[in-house]
Amino acid sequence: MGIAEKKLSPIERRDIALALLPGAKDAANGRLQALCPFHADSQPSFYYCYAEDWYRCYGCDERGDLCRLFSRLHNLNDSDGFVEFSRRYLGGLEKRGQGPYGYAVPSLPKPAAAAPRFTPGDPPPAPEVWAARARKFADYAHEQLFDPANAPALAYLLGRGLTEATIREHQLGWNPKDYFRPKQAWGMPPEKKPNGQWRHLRLARGWVIPTIVDGTVWRLKIRQPNEVLQADEREAKYLQVPGGCQRTWILRPDRRVFVLVETEFDALLVLQAAGDLVGAVPLGSASARPDKEAFPKLRDAALLINALDDDEAGGKNTWNWWVEQFPRNHERCPTPEGKDLGEYVAAGGDVRAWVLACLPPALRQVMTSRRVNHRPAQAAEPVAPVNEPALSVNDSPPALQTPPAPVAARRPRSIEEAEERMRRELGDTPLREQTLELSLLLRTSSELHAVATPDGGMALRYPPGWDRKNDERFRRTSRLFFGDAGLAYIQYVELPVRPEGWKPENR
Repeated sequence: MGIAEKKLSPIERRDIALALLPGAKDAANGRLQALCPFHADSQPSFYYCYAEDWYRCYGCDERGDLCRLFSRLHNLNDSDGFVEFSRRYLGGLEKRGQGPYGYAVPSLPKPAAAAPRFTPGDPPPAPEVWAARARKFADYAHEQLFDPANAPALAYLLGRGLTEATIREHQLGWNPKDYFRPKQAWGMPPEKKPNGQWRHLRLARGWVIPTIVDGTVWRLKIRQPNEVLQADEREAKYLQVPGGCQRTWILRPDRRVFVLVETEFDALLVLQAAGDLVGAVPLGSASARPDKEAFPKLRDAALLINALDDDEAGGKNTWNWWVEQFPRNHERCPTPEGKDLGEYVAAGGDVRAWVLACLPPALRQVMTSRRVNHRPAQAAEPVAPVNEPALSVNDSPPALQTPPAPVAARRPRSIEEAEERMRRELGDTPLREQTLELSLLLRTSSELHAVATPDGGMALRYPPGWDRKNDERFRRTSRLFFGDAGLAYIQYVELPVRPEGWKPENR
């Protein structure tokens, strides 16, 4: 709770905000709407809620409370801004009596408690004997995966959304049966069972997932088939072969944005769809922590997209550890459907669109404006033919003021195709970016549906019972859809209809 919320009434907070934000106007739900003072804002995207004392710009994602807004506008740090805000609006910190509004003047705030100091571990490398044996086994399993006799095993990986190119690049494999090997043969100390027999290392039947860095196998995981799990409830879905290295695996460590996931399969889906934009970090479990080498790299990253499983363990570790250790660049962004990326892909989700939607608008603009030679290895989205005349060099681009008449609904164009067409025909860069953002939001929010009405209008349908006041994604989607971005969306992306009652002069 900020000092303004503690000591000022909503009406007093509103009056101060109006003085700080020239041209601000009242909006719904106890809020003021204004042009953002922190970036070049062509349409009002800045909101201050005087009822609850918070502000946020939905263009540059700047946020805080009234005292922070005052500090930022006067180029003061938080401490000096608090003192000056109190002096100007609360009667001054030097006075111990009553302030101008009839309440006690607050004292200086206590510094926030620092997050518990975390000392990352430094796991040793795997023994050379173990790494050599693991490499030999990984090569064998990879060959078995592409054996025609094991076609169902390959079909399972393809069904999870992985392409053959990704499978070959990361040397995924298939072990057709259980093998037991002496532990000392893999460079591990011998160990006896309670009955006196030697304990062996088990190489279980299932899909082999090696972690290979610079040609060296760090560790081996095996995903057991579902029939094994159903036959014995004590069996774990993922088994890690003992003896490997436990270092944090960062895929594409040269990136500035990383997606945090639990399984290697999910990390490969991210890399396959958006490896030209982001890296991926498969942690192995929700409770895993980055090691000594990975921790500073993640701390210095531009953004960490937290996509740990949307379950109790993922949520607990997110708020009890990741938020505290990475307050500057951490963003929780679970998948819109399913508990993880695997379930999201199985439900037809677009991983690249989800990654882009998780990026703040400013960062998304910077990243997507770069031309990267890498093309994500994913199946191209089928696009229905559009009966539109080709433009010649003498034709003028079709104006947004004259969208086409209603026609039968067609499949939406891919994001890449829509962006390229708007780049050719639509000169308004901010509008083009808002239209792409709207497309991403609709594609990654399975609960929201943009529809065309029979009379040629458009509507945004959402499930009954949604708390629209507290759902930021819905508010942003609705604001874009019923503005100019919605008109461009139906023309360039999907549903080319003419909204009833829309007039060109309203633009």
